[in-house]
Amino acid sequence: YEYIERYDPVLFKRIQKLDTMNVLPKDIRIISAEPLEKPYDAIVKAYTTAEYEISVKGENLTDFYNKSREFLDKNETFSVMKKTKSGEKETDIRPMIKEYCFLNDTVNLGVSCSAQENLRPELVVENLAEKFGFSIEIVSILKRNLYKNGSIYKF
Repeated sequence: YEYIERYDPVLFKRIQKLDTMNVLPKDIRIISAEPLEKPYDAIVKAYTTAEYEISVKGENLTDFYNKSREFLDKNETFSVMKKTKSGEKETDIRPMIKEYCFLNDTVNLGVSCSAQENLRPELVVENLAEKFGFSIEIVSILKRNLYKNGSIYKF
């Protein structure tokens, strides 16, 4: 979450108590908070890449992973229909895919998450499955990390 107001450390400690008071949903925890560094006035402008862990299920996951890895390793154009503010438009999402790893029932993706370009991880998995004719179901998506200026913010 992003807060416009600046919170002093004492006030933040009070906010953290929400975590122990069972006010938040059970899967949401306040771990830490940090002020945005200048010149950023919004969190979306501070971070450039998000790392996701996507749990999937489907038949022939190994074949799906092999074909996906082979395709992404070639660094070829990966055009998909992407929703924009003005509708849908064909976009090459390959430059927005920074990292990828396929293992067991998990797809790990590092994708662009800046104000200039933002890529939803499910768009990658769904379009790879469609491209190669696999029926893949996304079970869950977990945002693991945010990266900014070469440093990482771990969840």
